[in-house]
Amino acid sequence: MNPRALGALLFLLGCGPAVIQPGPEPHPPTMPALPVAPPPDGRRATPSELALVKRLMTETERLRGLTFRHPVDVTIEGKATMRAYVDRTIDSEILERARVRYLSLGAIPAELDVRKLLVEVMEDELVGYYDPKEKRLAVRSDIARALDDDGPRSFAWRATVVHELVHALQDQYFDLATKIEQVRTTDADDAFGAMVEGDATLVMLGYTAEANGESLRSVVEQPDRILAALTRPADQLTRALREAPPLLREPLLFRYREGAHFCARVLRAQGWARVDAAQRNPPTSTRMIRHPGEFLRGERDFAVALPAFAHGPWEQRDEDVLGALELTVWLELDAAQAARVIEDWRGDRYQILADGDRLASFWLIELASKATARAVANGLSRLGDATRRVQLDERRVWVARGLAPDVFGGAIDHVRHAHTPRAAGDPLATSAGEH
Repeated sequence: MNPRALGALLFLLGCGPAVIQPGPEPHPPTMPALPVAPPPDGRRATPSELALVKRLMTETERLRGLTFRHPVDVTIEGKATMRAYVDRTIDSEILERARVRYLSLGAIPAELDVRKLLVEVMEDELVGYYDPKEKRLAVRSDIARALDDDGPRSFAWRATVVHELVHALQDQYFDLATKIEQVRTTDADDAFGAMVEGDATLVMLGYTAEANGESLRSVVEQPDRILAALTRPADQLTRALREAPPLLREPLLFRYREGAHFCARVLRAQGWARVDAAQRNPPTSTRMIRHPGEFLRGERDFAVALPAFAHGPWEQRDEDVLGALELTVWLELDAAQAARVIEDWRGDRYQILADGDRLASFWLIELASKATARAVANGLSRLGDATRRVQLDERRVWVARGLAPDVFGGAIDHVRHAHTPRAAGDPLATSAGEH
């Protein structure tokens, strides 16, 4: 479940204990402005809190190589206010569309209250956020009281503020507010989230590294360390996140962990200017996030298109791309198996079908090798849903849920013989077999 609204929310990543070492100030940052009206149960930041944010802005500018163009409003909010923020940020229409998609695939149980689950997960994790619409940095009130202490938890919270200040820079330079609202496939949304959160997480890691006597450059030179540092065992996750379905939990973790790894690889290869370019034109698949070299070489991303579905009473209601990441999460593959599937993924696309109140789905997945296609087909067959049908065809895997065998077979034949021309300007509209 990846509603666009989640892109602006903070997911706190643990940082090791350290003492911050003040760095040089190449240019003074803009002093954060006071908000015109703080939200309910919120207040304006005090002068001392603003001074601390100013120092963190200096650190963020130096590490990220960008200078704040505009003031950033700062508010201090209680936990209840932050919960309300999470709740109102999740767009009901987008959330329902995502719920129907996953329900039609059989990926989530019908009784799952997705909104309640998202609010619980983010409530446990959220200690601050940057709102690109309101141009406002919010810090939780209990955190704000301890930000200027010398303890390791206070340092971790300051690192979190640095993370959110990077989002403010992204908004000022790359129009984050507009980009968050763009309609994307699930896969492209996961990739976009990884680009945004990975950039901020990398800077946060650089801030932490300097406190430990290292540098952002040393982090970037060993990018695989990032994956290890940001991989937390289950017992270190909050209860809500630990108990969340993998299809919610893992894409969220991916945005920070693999996103930071991707940005580190791009920064090491071509500098911040290339990261900036990637912010303007981000990767459109999670496979590309896992393969930064292909992205840097400008290789084309994979895409699959399906002709409009029209079989008997069924009508097409929606379509989407699940992507390599969420496919491997759903199949519960181990790390080696998941890496192989992501490597061999050559696109997928599914359609949500409706006959009155009945829902069904028709899905095509393309892989680079017959062996991987067979493994994916076997994995889908083992999911144990009596209404799901899986057919292996060389490197293609056809999947249907809720369709009679003759309708499923007719749909496959229709796709095999249909010519689906590439639509100008639509990167997803390639023929189902054209790679």
